[in-house]
Amino acid sequence: MDHEEYRELDAVALAALVRARHVTAEELSRAAQSAIDAQNDAVNAVVHRFDERAAAQVAAGLPDGPLRGVPFLIKDQLELAGTPINYGSKLLDGYKSASTHPIASRLQAAGLAFLGRTNMSEMGFSPTTEPTRFGATRNPWNLARSAGGSSGGAAAAVAAGLVPVAHAVDGGGSIRIPAAACGLVGLKPSRGRNPAAADDDPDGFVAHHCVSHTVRDSAVLLDALHGGGAGRWSLPTPAQSYAEVAQRDPRRLRVGFAPVGLFGEPLHPAALAAVTGTARLLEELGHDVEEVKAPVDSEQLVDAMRVLWSAGAGVFLRLARRGLAEADLPRWVKALLRRPALFRLAIALPLGGAPPVEPFTRRLSRIDDRSTASDLWLAGVALQEAAHALDQWFGTYDLLLTTVLTRPPNPLGALDLTGTNEAITRRLFEYVAFTPVANATGLPALSVPAGRDAESGVPMAAHFMAPLGREDRLLAIAGQLERARPWGRVWHPVAA
Repeated sequence: MDHEEYRELDAVALAALVRARHVTAEELSRAAQSAIDAQNDAVNAVVHRFDERAAAQVAAGLPDGPLRGVPFLIKDQLELAGTPINYGSKLLDGYKSASTHPIASRLQAAGLAFLGRTNMSEMGFSPTTEPTRFGATRNPWNLARSAGGSSGGAAAAVAAGLVPVAHAVDGGGSIRIPAAACGLVGLKPSRGRNPAAADDDPDGFVAHHCVSHTVRDSAVLLDALHGGGAGRWSLPTPAQSYAEVAQRDPRRLRVGFAPVGLFGEPLHPAALAAVTGTARLLEELGHDVEEVKAPVDSEQLVDAMRVLWSAGAGVFLRLARRGLAEADLPRWVKALLRRPALFRLAIALPLGGAPPVEPFTRRLSRIDDRSTASDLWLAGVALQEAAHALDQWFGTYDLLLTTVLTRPPNPLGALDLTGTNEAITRRLFEYVAFTPVANATGLPALSVPAGRDAESGVPMAAHFMAPLGREDRLLAIAGQLERARPWGRVWHPVAA
């Protein structure tokens, strides 16, 4: 199979060729590895390669799943036993996964061939993928622009044609933001839709899925992943397969349309054009679209999310200290690192040109140091109140339509993470708009391409949220939009 044919087909089409024996899994892996060789230096999407491991698994025979033989990349955040993993951080250099996450097991059971890991921002805390450890991932549509974050490596890899679909993780927009930046489909499933590991975040913020060119790839992968959500977050099995749902137009839907940012601020003209154009197309397709004010207490939500994100940074560093205590280090070094003040000094000292932990992660952890159990409790209550308000709102409307980003993807290096904690938080939320709302409430949400910014050439997108458990509604409307307004692809990175 030549490179052009490989890049023109989505995962479902490639898997069909493997089943029909028109191409082998080995040939597809070689095509993907050649694409990585040719393109990755330009976009910096892949940070760990599993060439030998992949070759051995393909030779041994991949599971007979729906995507058997399709080349695949996993984010630098998904535990896969025996493979290097950094979570985007220098601090974890040399670390290898000790276990395999249930999501990785199901992806393997689907027949996907894991070729490596994709870049991400450190611990997923930033909406742009520019980690100190691996450097910036560049947007294939414009190499001077961000590919989004934190799953920017996954989105750049798919947009550049390295693989047709890639694993991604969303803890505050981290699937939908890079999908929007790179012109892809990005679905964040409901809390509890897909399985979780025992040590995943207890609030169910983080959702695993993928970025893809086509709606059907995302739907087929959700069919392969869903079920077995942990404990209280478990959701019932859908009545129909998501692949079937994505192929049929939905019934007439009532869509609430919020053409502003999270705080009611006006959108960049390109972002406004993307969502208003999507609203008009929905009306042409027979849906009822009404401009609304989203039922979200933005200030309360942002304060709560800052507390919980900071707790994530605190947990990361606490686990890192525990790992160092168990590492093969001199006893006196371990004794020093057990002291919090000395540990903080150690992670801030430049090693090989930069500290092992980035300043923003350290800042978040300091917020966590000042937080109390009561702060966490009240943050959780705020998120419950937001979920309740949206649940009532969805008694009237079927979908909420917003922007993904309030402006085109930032130039690389432009995201300002300096100033007061409140100013940084406000700046971030003014950029990513409503995407963290879905994580805070557990609701499913989806990004679909919706045009391009004329000045920078980068894609723009529309963002849909649905009631809990209604991924079917999102995939149905996305499939209808895709058929009515097919979105283009980009394979070769353009000049910066």
